[in-house]
Amino acid sequence: MPDTTPGSPPRRAGPSPPVRCGAVRAVPALARATVKRVWAGLRPGSPDELPILGPVDGIDGYLNACGHFRTGILNAPLTGLAIAALAAGAPPPYPIEPFHQSRFTRASVTSTAAR
Repeated sequence: MPDTTPGSPPRRAGPSPPVRCGAVRAVPALARATVKRVWAGLRPGSPDELPILGPVDGIDGYLNACGHFRTGILNAPLTGLAIAALAAGAPPPYPIEPFHQSRFTRASVTSTAAR
């Protein structure tokens, strides 16, 4: 797909140069392939590479279930059970406190106090 940023030169559809070069190194015949379409399956993660689950301090009724990165598919059943329980007003089936969003605030306060 062409770049739609104003003032940007048009670019050809296809994977990024590092991805393209790696693919051609692995399978040289790909150098002659025509790219029909490009898709990116982004996997958002958190700074500590752990999921963010549960409530957010100061926002009643809001529940996080994000930041799983590459383990999202694997953890989806457990995440679903925990978030469904919380949404129903019940405790989650396993402890999720280590995955609360507030861990980032606590870490930043702790690192600032240690200076």
